[in-house]
Amino acid sequence: MRITLGLVLIIDWLIRLNSLTVHYTNEGVIPTSLLFDYQWKPGFYSLFLVSDSIAWCYFLFGVAILFSFFFTIGYFTRFSTLIVWILLCSVHVRQPFVLQGGDELLRITLFWCLFLPVAKKYSVDAIHSNKEEQGSAVFSAAGFGFMLLVFSVYFFSALLKTSAEWQSDGTAIYYALSLDQMVLPIGKWLLQFPALCKILTHFVFWTELIAPLLLVKPFMNPLFRTVGILLIVLMHIGIGSTLFVGLFFLVGISTAIGLLPSQAVNRIISRIPSFIKRNSGLLFFARILPSFNSMRNLMEKVLHSIRNFYTETILTFALVFVICVCIIWNLGNIKGTGLTITGPFKRMVYFLRIDQNWGMFSPGVFKDDGWFILEGSAKDKK
Repeated sequence: MRITLGLVLIIDWLIRLNSLTVHYTNEGVIPTSLLFDYQWKPGFYSLFLVSDSIAWCYFLFGVAILFSFFFTIGYFTRFSTLIVWILLCSVHVRQPFVLQGGDELLRITLFWCLFLPVAKKYSVDAIHSNKEEQGSAVFSAAGFGFMLLVFSVYFFSALLKTSAEWQSDGTAIYYALSLDQMVLPIGKWLLQFPALCKILTHFVFWTELIAPLLLVKPFMNPLFRTVGILLIVLMHIGIGSTLFVGLFFLVGISTAIGLLPSQAVNRIISRIPSFIKRNSGLLFFARILPSFNSMRNLMEKVLHSIRNFYTETILTFALVFVICVCIIWNLGNIKGTGLTITGPFKRMVYFLRIDQNWGMFSPGVFKDDGWFILEGSAKDKK
């Protein structure tokens, strides 16, 4: 999961870099005055607001790409995760008008990665420390929080799809594939088969509703969880091949990989050719990148002195509190629940950027399509 997410992060930063001036500077479509007046929330922060200089933006993007690469190969992974998460939160605050569900999922996944052992295997850190741990199961509050995140993306998305075109008519996919701004060639071809579009509509709706429940099924969990993940991956492949949804389908597949049960992971690894499992690429980076063993040993001593029953308990309770806040936030997105987060807790949500809304194509698919045309006339300046 770490490697695939890291590759998606690098692609994401490179895509954003292509529109740096237009989206992330005062010379673009959203100067800071407009941002503060209409899109600023209590608790927001952004390093991109420290300076108006384009050079500062290029510097931040360079740092983000570098540490995204370090995150991918697992080099000083926890620190790299922190840097990338802060910069991702910053860039999302600076330009909120180009965000979608994939951006939220990527950002919140990075938050949980801060507390997950994502570098325990297949990483430069594991090679430098000679401590590549065996086993692939993780049980912790952070692990539960990450599972709840993936669960929420699909389950609450299904609950928010309340229109007849999703639940009874089965026309949602047909309408979605009729959007010229989003449809891809395969999607246009599928429009010839309305009956198939109806079947696909019900497949997407029921997959979003049932697959998350399979992830948390208490008995025969490895089997049902594997089936649930396969359904989610299949759905994302279908969406990504028919509609232009940015990197959302890649983020969705990457996060699903992280929830594969140990039995499935071990079976997959046993079938991987030995020359791939030698980690030759990681060994190369482990040789050329300094290990900073003295710094690592010092950090381990500091962490060992801090880490005890009390600090671990406090951290666990803090993460459980964050989980509860996320549950209430998602339930509050459903009409009629009356649940909401207010006061300092809302500020905390926006500061951590765990605010989320999984209402993709909800409650129904929008019907307006095309492009805006602004007519103007040239006038001579006096």
